[in-house]
Amino acid sequence: MTDQRSIGTLDNMKPLVIAPMETDLETQRITSALVTQGAKLVMIRRDSPVSLLIDRFKLRSLAAESTVIHAFGGYALAVALGLCQKNLIFTPVGFPSNQIIAWLRAIQSYYPIRIVCTSETARRTLVERGVNFSSTSLIRTGVSFARITTRSDAGIREKLGFRHDHKVVFCPLEITRTSGHAHALWAMSILQVLEPHFRLLLWSKEPCHPLVDLADRLIDPALLRVVQTIEPESFFAAADLILLTPDAPISLYAVAASMVSSKPIISTLTPQICELLEDRHTALLVNSTTPRNIAHRIMDCVSDASLSWKIADRARAEAYDHLTQSRMIESYQSLYAALSGSGNTKDVSLPILTNPRVV
Repeated sequence: MTDQRSIGTLDNMKPLVIAPMETDLETQRITSALVTQGAKLVMIRRDSPVSLLIDRFKLRSLAAESTVIHAFGGYALAVALGLCQKNLIFTPVGFPSNQIIAWLRAIQSYYPIRIVCTSETARRTLVERGVNFSSTSLIRTGVSFARITTRSDAGIREKLGFRHDHKVVFCPLEITRTSGHAHALWAMSILQVLEPHFRLLLWSKEPCHPLVDLADRLIDPALLRVVQTIEPESFFAAADLILLTPDAPISLYAVAASMVSSKPIISTLTPQICELLEDRHTALLVNSTTPRNIAHRIMDCVSDASLSWKIADRARAEAYDHLTQSRMIESYQSLYAALSGSGNTKDVSLPILTNPRVV
């Protein structure tokens, strides 16, 4: 199954997209998708307070040519506010912090701004803390199906040191303080006793010595592979199942990509996870982060091949219906058109996909 929906172009609206040079994977995927449809992307680096004025000066001519300015992250918003008084959209990078929320409330007192959230949880948090609901929209991050193959790639597995009989558990969340990979390591310490063929695959943009040190104390080093990369989608082809164990709000791009991969998903519960995954329908959900419960769910998945196939197939089908890159672009196109007065508008707020029942 491939993503074959037709998508329009953003050329006639000339949106200017401003994003930080160093950002998360979700923002990278959104901005790159917008660029392919005609948006002008400017990456900025925050080096010093003086750079704010320099960035504003450099972007004045581009801003004058654009009907819409879309800022990703707080620093990009600060740059955008100083350019000109025109249609302005803001998307938080990561989950909106208290500082960002307070700033948005202050800005809305003087200037209209459209806030786009990539999860209903983030949108609800903004509204509960005083941001005007009518100024917010929900546009989920779409996934390019071409980036993720559903077939197992023996070549990638071999390069990573995995044999054909290994059960590879891939954690697609980037290693951060909130990714909860310590839970996965503790669960693996149980699994290595029950089933010696399990292997754990993690990824990070930068070296992650604290987590590796923890792994050395908990499990056999041969059971773990940590890949340093900026393109994690290719590693779904090395996995047999997907494990998500977040400790806090996360980017839902990793969840959506996991659904596209056609690999069975095991996940702990967070409000954001519950927006996309339903227990025993599109995933096996764990109602606590205890290593025993996580390991038990993984064993359930491995021991029931029929259930594993069904949840993986349903997850990909729901991703195709709701989480394609083309659907995301159409939603942004509609939002840009609504703000710039170009017509072709529609409601861009997308519903929560499922109402999970944990059993």
